[in-house]
Amino acid sequence: MPVGLAVALAMAAALSLPAEDPAKLSEGLPRELAMIVDGALAVPPELGAEALIRAATSGGIRSPEKRIALLERAAEIGAYVEKPHPRVFVGPRFPASKEYFQGLKYGLKLDRLSITARSLTEIGRIDRRRSLEEVPHFAPYRLERRSCEDALVDDVAAYYDLCAVTVNHAFNEERRRGEHLDLAMSALSRVTFAAEVAPAARMVASLDLPPDETGQLANSLAGALERVHDSGRGFSAAQPRIDRALRQALIPRLVKLGIDPAALETAYQNYRERHLKAPPCAENQMRLTPFLREDPEIMRLASRLVFRDAAAKVRYTPEERTGEEWRARFEEFTTAVGRLQPGPDQSPADLFRIQRMLLGEVSALVPPGPERETLLRTYVATLASAPLDGGVAAWLVDIMSLLKLVEAAGAGDRVRVLAMMEQGANANLAFFARMERLLPARKGR
Repeated sequence: MPVGLAVALAMAAALSLPAEDPAKLSEGLPRELAMIVDGALAVPPELGAEALIRAATSGGIRSPEKRIALLERAAEIGAYVEKPHPRVFVGPRFPASKEYFQGLKYGLKLDRLSITARSLTEIGRIDRRRSLEEVPHFAPYRLERRSCEDALVDDVAAYYDLCAVTVNHAFNEERRRGEHLDLAMSALSRVTFAAEVAPAARMVASLDLPPDETGQLANSLAGALERVHDSGRGFSAAQPRIDRALRQALIPRLVKLGIDPAALETAYQNYRERHLKAPPCAENQMRLTPFLREDPEIMRLASRLVFRDAAAKVRYTPEERTGEEWRARFEEFTTAVGRLQPGPDQSPADLFRIQRMLLGEVSALVPPGPERETLLRTYVATLASAPLDGGVAAWLVDIMSLLKLVEAAGAGDRVRVLAMMEQGANANLAFFARMERLLPARKGR
């Protein structure tokens, strides 16, 4: 059995999710919503899980049992997603690197941890007892030490956020038996890497607990700080977040509750001194793979769309960009972009992303009319034909980038772009457009 499949099956089994007939998931739903639910089982798991979570939280399904069934299936198929948990890019924004774009991909939160945590959080809002059955047994991630070459570090906040919501809202009579404290203590017992410290501290600060229980958790976190021995990259990347979480959230919370924070402050000081004694990572140790190499001809053609006379720095006015001269230059630019070939260290997916970036850069210059329609259709066509060897999440980043570009120009462009996607031959792109039209992402997603 392939390792990825074995891991996915193990995660699904650990959640104890029921095996429900896929056809029953959409029974009784409005026609278009049923199409989304049925389609979610036939697209890549990142896209399918997102669709099921959106459907369950859209407000269009009244049955609590149906919403829970959709969320459970989202967690189940999310176990087949490639990436185990998010990572955050900590390198320089410029020049553009492949690692930077990988960070954007992780930002969509379509990894196994994020999908499962989102599903379990929403299940807890519907049925707290179901949440209590799943969350305490959820084994969410496994971390490893990051080297100084790494530009991406781990982000496991979703797990601690899930625990905080569960402790605050899912326990009622179970509090008398201390089960809520057991869950929080169990989460803190996981802390062995710097990336876990800040979200764990924020979890403790956010819990609505009496002073004695909050004090116990603060002492447990202090013990965790004493055992963390991370790498130079792990320490330096996490340090700003840890400092904010402790000094701006947890320590003020302890003081407000009348709890002496001295033990926690001492543990934090020891943690800092221990890591500062180790050799730090040098700036030039970070491994960054150049992504967009400047093509002099493409840059020249792009400049000609901005300047009517480049030597004199005379820009085109909006009115002049509707004339024949500018239109001819625009056609010359888009033709050149379409003829680009991948470099020696670039994959076909890299090339498609470069083409979309170039088209996006000039999109604001294109006035309404035939040229803008051509630009949008060209962009959508590159999305439809793009290989997915960079991963589904990377492809979705490019789709969301296009939607952000067209939103700036007004709702009309967004509606037209989604229609182009939905009417095209690419089944995954059509499914995304239908989902975005019927179940648009909530703000903050």
